Amino acid sequence: MKIEDLLSRFNDFILREQLLQKSVPVLLAVSGGADSVVMSKLFSQSGFKFGMAHCNFKLRGKDSDDDKKFVEELAAKLKAPFYSSEFDTKKHASEKGISIEMAARELRYQWLEETRKANGFHKIATAHHRDDSIETVLLNLTKGTGISGLHGILPKRAQIIRPMLAFSKDEILAFAEKEKIVYRQDHTNLESVYQRNFLRNEVIPKLKELNPNFAETFSGNIEKFRDTEAVYKRGLGLLKKKLLEKRGDEFYISIKKLLLFEGSKTILFEILKDYGFGEKQVAGIYERLNEDSAQQYLSENFRIIKDRDFLIIANKDEEQSGFVLIENIKKVVKFPGGEIKFHLLPGSKFNADSGNDVAFVDYSKLKFPLVLRRWKAGDYFYPLGMKKKKKLSDFFTDIKLSILEKERAWVLLSEEKIVWVVGCRIDERFKVTEKLKQTIKLTLRLRLSA
Repeated sequence: MKIEDLLSRFNDFILREQLLQKSVPVLLAVSGGADSVVMSKLFSQSGFKFGMAHCNFKLRGKDSDDDKKFVEELAAKLKAPFYSSEFDTKKHASEKGISIEMAARELRYQWLEETRKANGFHKIATAHHRDDSIETVLLNLTKGTGISGLHGILPKRAQIIRPMLAFSKDEILAFAEKEKIVYRQDHTNLESVYQRNFLRNEVIPKLKELNPNFAETFSGNIEKFRDTEAVYKRGLGLLKKKLLEKRGDEFYISIKKLLLFEGSKTILFEILKDYGFGEKQVAGIYERLNEDSAQQYLSENFRIIKDRDFLIIANKDEEQSGFVLIENIKKVVKFPGGEIKFHLLPGSKFNADSGNDVAFVDYSKLKFPLVLRRWKAGDYFYPLGMKKKKKLSDFFTDIKLSILEKERAWVLLSEEKIVWVVGCRIDERFKVTEKLKQTIKLTLRLRLSA
């Protein structure tokens, strides 16, 4: 294999995938192994501006130190700036509770990005090749994955580029041998302790027994998976527009609409993962879609509230949300309009002249969790003293609320029934009677800026 052939394919791949322009400086991640050393040679022969960066993970004793020395000498030969760093990888893995492989990956990419920014490089090039991409897909399939786990290692992602994906490992080694390129051998690659090594040394050779052209066949599959993913994402984007309805600061998903689509569970996962919800959480949400009770699910920054016919995606901070789930009696519940104080009273005690900011209701009629939310079109209740239901929109007109006052109106609900139009009137069904054992007093304190 001639250097001209490999160079041509290397440059064609960079051009086709739009990875880099020759005027743009790039930082090469170089371990000293065959892949990264051949990559350095190709960048040099192609006339790119580059620097070389080496990570010493301190995992192989003297061999790790010799790797660094080798890469430093190679950088000098290629007249490229050299950068290096040492890491206590085992300590990082222990502190984070992650594998050595994951710890090394985290440390490597964080330091490479810091080095890139500090020294004016536009991109970082890693030496991942076609076989690495195949291993990634096999690992993902083994552990469980969605469609995005099938695209393998992408040629570019953010500031990372991977020009060596144009080649197989065998092609890289054959080129190194023909051109008499010296590189470092990492003997731990021959051990099947790490997951990738197990796949590389034990699993893939068996698959090649089934299909001698396994690598070529699987690479072709990966290309098809990528195309399929692109089509999938376009379709998913259209579905999100149909299903996600923005109301104020929240997004509403109609459960009825969602369940009309085939693959509704997967669609729900693809929507909710953007808000930090994992696969197991989404599976639990999906299983309870047809239950009547209000429910709440939390991610790091968001809440999902199942309310009647909708899943509502809200900010986790209740004070900034248009939807508050009250799972039990609290002394104070805060919301954007103000706060409501809860106070249990014995018997049927209440003061009829307390004003609209205070409500007395039958505690025995409340079924937790309660829901406090902004009113919406179609809401109705039975105003105190009336036996017929009334739409809230008509009620607000009758009591002559302004447009702004209507926009700020909240309702407290129990099992989808309005208990209190906050600051206005309670529902007849929850009124206090003489036979009560307990009354609950609700006191509203408004925020003038709400």
